[in-house]
Amino acid sequence: MTLRRRKFLQLTAGAAALPAVSRFAWGQAYPTRPVRFIVPFPPGGGNDYAARVVAGYMSRVIGQQVFVENKSGAGGLIGIETAAKSSPDGYTVLITTDALASLPAITNLNTDYVKGLVPVIHLTSNPVILAVHTSLGVTSVDELIRAANPTFSTQRKNR
Repeated sequence: MTLRRRKFLQLTAGAAALPAVSRFAWGQAYPTRPVRFIVPFPPGGGNDYAARVVAGYMSRVIGQQVFVENKSGAGGLIGIETAAKSSPDGYTVLITTDALASLPAITNLNTDYVKGLVPVIHLTSNPVILAVHTSLGVTSVDELIRAANPTFSTQRKNR
């Protein structure tokens, strides 16, 4: 990965300003009560694991309890709406996937999540892997589709 000059300068300026910014932050009393991480999926998944690891670390660092609440259902919609409708005081954090970006395209939301939520950090990347047994004898997605449905054509037709 190449780091462009402008990005490098932005990162350097941010790192240089960090000690001054953190001195201002010391004067603020946050957090004064537990912080809630909302995970809009059932326990045991990748998001839940990442949220619990970060919550455990944050609890030790900030000296206040950080707990994970799983609000699953409707493909993540219930948890996302809960977070978006929560008080904007920094005590509720949503840990989610790209469902946040794709849900408005497939369903009606009861809240404007763009106004109700602010992205903070990218925690993890979860690659998706398509694998088949070697005895199937396919080495590409096209071959897999043809093996599953020999009459299906993967080639685009000019119209």
